[in-house]
Amino acid sequence: MKGLFKKDTLMVLKSWPIMVVILSVMLAIMVFMDVPTGILSFVSIYFMMQGVTSIITDRMCGWNLYQTTFPISRSMAIVEKYVFSLVVCAIGFVLGYALTMIFFPGIRQEDLLVSGLLGGILSLSALGAGIPLLILLPKNTFIVSIFGAFIPGALCIVYWSHALSEMSAQVAASQGQIVFSMRTDVLWAELGVMALLSMISLVAAPYCLSKMDQR
Repeated sequence: MKGLFKKDTLMVLKSWPIMVVILSVMLAIMVFMDVPTGILSFVSIYFMMQGVTSIITDRMCGWNLYQTTFPISRSMAIVEKYVFSLVVCAIGFVLGYALTMIFFPGIRQEDLLVSGLLGGILSLSALGAGIPLLILLPKNTFIVSIFGAFIPGALCIVYWSHALSEMSAQVAASQGQIVFSMRTDVLWAELGVMALLSMISLVAAPYCLSKMDQR
């Protein structure tokens, strides 16, 4: 796994100019539009996707076939993708937090927490659903796989938005007797669900792949 991890790290580092440009453009947009809660979420998700979509690079360049010449099981190679994606996502989270503090030092703690939770939910959604889809579906469905990877996280955010709407209605009806809440309790629960999805995916994806290889 150490060699695979090094290979994926070098592939990501090779594309650092493009990553810097994309991050700079998105950062400039969020600073200009005064959206402090978007930085942490975006950077976390963007880094997670560098790990998840490395599967596309492997399949397009023929690495999967070349890998069969090494004493590395296909299951181990898939597990490495999960580990690598989580590591780069953690790096993205730290970078996103630092950038948020630099450009928006006065951000409210609750807003920062919401941003981090949303980023975590979508990142784990990409991990738990994205890797199996990219592995098991044909090459010509890469775009479908990437969009499909965010469906579980998007559904969580839709539910959270509905909870926020209900909270707003309750505050309006109480005429100020109820304090408005960002319903971070819902976000924490959804983050747990996405973490469970990722764990199930980590077990199921290598198993499904091994069954496909036996056919």
